[in-house]
Amino acid sequence: MASVIGSARPAKLIVERVSDQDIKMRGLKVLLDGNYLTDLSFGNTVDFDIASGKHVVKVSNSLYSSELEFEASPGEETAFSAGNVMRGFGAMMFVALGIGPYRVFLERKKPA
Repeated sequence: MASVIGSARPAKLIVERVSDQDIKMRGLKVLLDGNYLTDLSFGNTVDFDIASGKHVVKVSNSLYSSELEFEASPGEETAFSAGNVMRGFGAMMFVALGIGPYRVFLERKKPA
């Protein structure tokens, strides 16, 4: 867990990779505000204490990436779901040939 400087009550960033639509291949790098946090493989969830304020979370598989802006309040948990998915023609290629283009997705989860 990362330490937080300048915040008495940190916010929490959560990124999960558990979607049934994920192709379960190729790891994802998780970055916050351009800084590398960790690698994320399928089936795992990571969480980090972060300073409150505006942030950009990014996930990348080195070929494709996706990023979202968010604002975290002190004590707030902000959760995202990420993964590698195939859509449209890419999915048909994967079924037929075992290969095909895929994209990274990153979605903010609704608060519980």
